[in-house]
This record gives sequence, C-alpha cells and structure tokens, in this order.
Amino acid sequence: MHVIEQKKNSTSSLRGSSKARFWAFSAGLILCSLLIGCSGGGSSSQPNTPPATSTPPVAEPEEPTAVHAIEPEDVGDYVRTFIAEREQILLTLDGDDFDLEFLDIIEGQGVLALFDAGLILIGIDDGAINGYVEIRLGDVSDQEAILSNPDTTLIPADVSVVNTDPNFIIEGTLVEERTQEAASIRLVFNDSLVTGGNSAVSVEGDMASVSGFLGTAFYVQVSELVDNGSGVTTIKLQDVSGSINDDINVHTGRLI
Repeated sequence: MHVIEQKKNSTSSLRGSSKARFWAFSAGLILCSLLIGCSGGGSSSQPNTPPATSTPPVAEPEEPTAVHAIEPEDVGDYVRTFIAEREQILLTLDGDDFDLEFLDIIEGQGVLALFDAGLILIGIDDGAINGYVEIRLGDVSDQEAILSNPDTTLIPADVSVVNTDPNFIIEGTLVEERTQEAASIRLVFNDSLVTGGNSAVSVEGDMASVSGFLGTAFYVQVSELVDNGSGVTTIKLQDVSGSINDDINVHTGRLI
C-alpha cells in the first residue's frame, strides 16, 4: 500500500508540477498577446504614409539664340561693300567693255556669265580661280544656241591671274578655236558676281514679280521697294531659280 501511495503521491506531484508549468506557460502566452496587441494598436493608430517629397520648379523654356552669318547690325556695311565690289566687275574684250550678269554655276567647271555679245565661262577649282576663260559669241537672246553652236569660241592662249583682293584680274590673249585668231582680254572678277544673284523685279500695281537667283541684289531691290513707297503689298515668286546667298536672304525675308 505504501508503495502504491508513494506512487499516488508521486503522480500527484507530477500533476501539480505540470499544472504549474501549464499556468506559467499560459500566463506567458497571455502576456505576449497583450504586448503584441499593444504594439499593433500603437502601429494602427499611426498609419504608414510615404515621406513628403518636394516637386522641383519647372524651368521656363529659353528663347532660341538667333545665329547669323551676317549680324543684323552689319547688314548695311555688307550691302555697301557688295555694291562697291559689284561696280568693279568688268570684261574688256579687244578694247570693248562689257558688264557681266551672273547666269549659273556649272558643276566642275566654274561660273557662267552673260554679256552683250555672248557668254563667258570663268574657270574655278575648289573655290579658286584657275585661269581658264572661255568665251562664246552669238545672239544672246538664244543662250542655248550660243552654248551648243556659237558663232565664235575663244579659248586661252596666254593668260595670267593676279589676286588684288577682293578682285581677281585675268589678263592676256585668247584665240579663236578654229582660226586661231587672237583677241585680247582683261577681266576683273570678284565674289559679288555670284553672291549678288541675278534677280529681276517687275512691279504692276501692288504686286512685285520676282525671277532669277536670289542674292544680295534681291535684298537691295526689296529695300528700294520699301524705301520708295512703292505701294507693293505682294511679292510673287514667278520664276525663281533658288537662293544663291542664304546669308543675306535671311535678312531679306525679315525685310519683307
């Protein structure tokens, strides 16, 4: 019996110990739950919000900077220089003087110009005068015929080129291609022959019709229309070959 009783006492002691451990564990769980609940409650009372960020101010777009090959304040001097240089261009053939009018640039050959007795080709290589001059004489009212079947063709026999900035002076002797008959030549040439273009302007009522290559001469023509009170309100580009001088035509456009 004693032995059994000891067992009972031993079992009772184990149960008591187990109960004590159970209540201690339960109390721990309750305490943890309370702590977690308090922590969660504090967290829920202050919702998570992203930190405020400042938006940088939007920069105002900058006005584009105008770029000019010829500054507006320099246009007047540019035009005056053009007029002075243009007046120096002159062809003297066997003692007769001729003014030249720009016609076109022939790729790989040079500048083609018109004068009262025919056409002249001024040879240019890589932007430099090469001393070659060819003259074709004929009826200037039919330029195609002069090019294809001229009355006379003069080619260089003995010519020299002198650079007297801004002019190039070509001087010497040409010969007729078939008969070898000689003719003297003196040509004063500068860039204004090309940069001036060959525009023609005719006015009828309040309309101005324009043809040819547009260059510095066109700027001068438009300036005269404005300054002379012509009453022109419309400019008609009737047979325009294109711009031969973009640098000045920017300012011609603003003048219009």
